[in-house]
Amino acid sequence: MTDVEKPCVLIVDDDKLNIRLLGNLLKAEFDVLVALSGPEALERVISSRPQIILLDIQMPDMDGFQLIDKIRQDPEAKDTPVIFVSGMVSEQDEKRGLELGAVDYITKPFSPAVVLARLRNHLELKRQRDLLSRLSSLDGLTGIHNRRRFDEFLSHEWRRAERTGEALSLIMMDIDHFKPYNDNYGHIAGDETLKEVASSVSRTMERGTDFAARYGGEEFVCVLPDTDEEGALQVARKLRENIVALAIPHAFSNAANVVTISAGVATAHPVEEGASPKKLMEMADAALYRAKKQGRNQVAQHESPGEVEEKYQTLEAKPSGKPRVLIIDDEPANIKALEMIMAGRYDVCSAMRGKEGIELAAKEPKPDLIMLDIQMPGMDGYDVIKRLKQNPETRDIPVIFNSILSDEGTEQNVLDLGAVDYIRKPYHHVVTLARIRTHLRLKSALTTLTDRNAKLEHLLNLRDGVDRLAKHDLKLPIGAIISATEELLEREDIGLAARLPIKTIMSQSYHALDMVNRSMDLWKIEQGAYQYIPAEVDIIKVLRRAAMELDSLRKEKDIDIQILYAGAPAVPRQELIAMGEEWLFHSMMANLVKNALEAAPRGTRISLSAQEKGGLRIEVHNLGAVPVEVRGNFFEKHSSFGKKHGAGLGAYIAMKIAQTLGLMIHMDTSEESGTTLALFEDESI
Repeated sequence: MTDVEKPCVLIVDDDKLNIRLLGNLLKAEFDVLVALSGPEALERVISSRPQIILLDIQMPDMDGFQLIDKIRQDPEAKDTPVIFVSGMVSEQDEKRGLELGAVDYITKPFSPAVVLARLRNHLELKRQRDLLSRLSSLDGLTGIHNRRRFDEFLSHEWRRAERTGEALSLIMMDIDHFKPYNDNYGHIAGDETLKEVASSVSRTMERGTDFAARYGGEEFVCVLPDTDEEGALQVARKLRENIVALAIPHAFSNAANVVTISAGVATAHPVEEGASPKKLMEMADAALYRAKKQGRNQVAQHESPGEVEEKYQTLEAKPSGKPRVLIIDDEPANIKALEMIMAGRYDVCSAMRGKEGIELAAKEPKPDLIMLDIQMPGMDGYDVIKRLKQNPETRDIPVIFNSILSDEGTEQNVLDLGAVDYIRKPYHHVVTLARIRTHLRLKSALTTLTDRNAKLEHLLNLRDGVDRLAKHDLKLPIGAIISATEELLEREDIGLAARLPIKTIMSQSYHALDMVNRSMDLWKIEQGAYQYIPAEVDIIKVLRRAAMELDSLRKEKDIDIQILYAGAPAVPRQELIAMGEEWLFHSMMANLVKNALEAAPRGTRISLSAQEKGGLRIEVHNLGAVPVEVRGNFFEKHSSFGKKHGAGLGAYIAMKIAQTLGLMIHMDTSEESGTTLALFEDESI
């Protein structure tokens, strides 16, 4: 096990003494990077991607203001929190730094405790924003990008193409006759098909700059930067061919007897007059409409403006009013001063007692920000923020303390209690306004991400509920079939002629049960959300079932499968009991045995061995060697070589399940001895 990775902080300062002081202060909690100049800092930002930056202002060649402006122009670094640590103490300097996008401004000489407290607060805010951003940018079912992320990516690439003058292409595609597919095969099969199609679309995007997303329902989109009409058509045709190659049966389609797609292709040059992302989408949609109209299972290119038959509306979040700020202060003069600073910009309300302020904070419309004094009669600011943070209705409202107290211990205390900032009285107009604006901007971004995540979670919960019902309804009859076939095979009066079809029924029943289980659980395992409930499992029985399920592939390649217990052939009714979940063990071994059968030379033997001495150990061995090209990333997702239609998921799924079961997995391969995949409980190989 490795230690939890420390967050990375970049210190940018031309004074080596300041760097040494900050480095010694932070090294226990952070991985510290340093840069002595602006150009060196830019290189560090691009190569190392720090989570937070401490930035001096006065530096040769490029000052801190110029550097933060360049950082904000980098799409991958623009959201990195920057805290100015400077000896420049004027209001204008602090205001300028905050308006350029810094999240905080600390003056030298600094308090080590305050620097640490502010750094921790901003890293936690960033962690929450990053987590919500990742969740809200993925489609909950397919795992590829969603509509929101598509809108952001298209807008970003459009602006980039305006600067470079390059072409930008868009592909819109629909799964043909998907409604009758769902109606006849069921929604579980429909979800599996959406996931397979999404995976194929994602794999077809060969360049790192290409982008694929689920646009909604059965519709997908691809953005191809720096791609002309002919290049986009080639990608679209490959997409259609790859979907057909999945060979997913669709007996209710008029386009083919397998699942197919129709695709529309459009290309724009953003530098041309009248071009826009909305227009590009309308063109691609018009081409998709023509592909459907001409019979589906084909690719069409946009040709004329007259083809556009549907209008798109851009849904933009519009402000519902001015941000609301609550002032809690027992001095009317202080309230008046803050009201004057925020006049015309914000909806301001106030309370002169802590209890009254807490009540106002919980009432609709809730404040977007609270300005809180410390020294108040009855209930001071410390008690107020504790009460606010204890109430789920108010705990996420950012609080800025404003006080006449200037000692470092007070500032550290309020930051540790959950405040986002500390402003000393008397108020400096421009600095106070800049800090309020910065924290309202951060709050708005966090609220938007939280709302999107809540909607996503609601959809996932609905899907999870449907999935559980479907599993319950399907597992009962499948389990009954498996039990009945097992009883038949144990009877001595059943002849060989009858045993073969009974084994086939059992094999396919296990396959169906595995599909039902995997419809949701493997996705949960991948996301770390699976609820693992261990029970006793017979490992030898699992190995026999995995071999039985793949009997047709075994016969096709004339391969013998040998099951071993403690190095010797397993005898009838041999058992090896371990703790786990039976379907997890079965799915894991079925994937590993299938990989071994596909890799083993024709006419050879595969051994499946298990032992419990020194802890559970399971091995799968075949005489084929893993190709050199994939040895380094054998367990990575979509790692495949030499398989025409291989998805590259077998070893990846087995690895994820092994981790859930508390097992380690190791691959050893060579041309001389073949390949062994070992699963074990301890860290010795």
